[in-house]
Amino acid sequence: MQVEDPVQARKALLESTKIVIRTLQARQELLKIKEERHTTRLQYEKKLDEVRLLIKRVGNKLPKHDIKMAPQKQQVARDSQSNTTTTPPPAPQKRVDILEKEISRIEERIKMLG
Repeated sequence: MQVEDPVQARKALLESTKIVIRTLQARQELLKIKEERHTTRLQYEKKLDEVRLLIKRVGNKLPKHDIKMAPQKQQVARDSQSNTTTTPPPAPQKRVDILEKEISRIEERIKMLG
């Protein structure tokens, strides 16, 4: 059993070998990227746990009772045609409530990214 054209056979074999080597190199790059992604994710999760712990500590240091605001008086609008009362504007949200909503929104974003 002989190869009819040994030069062409060697050439085809070398080209196939080059393709295999390039494929293996690309696979190595992908494995490296995957490992970096895994490491970064672990660091991210560690930082997220730290942030959650700090949020919990801050929450524990805040006062436990509700802060009551003085009721607002209704404003009387004086119109030249008639005297009508207007409803007061909605009470402003407590700063703590606003911050808690923002923290919740940020945590939701983080979950979506993770």
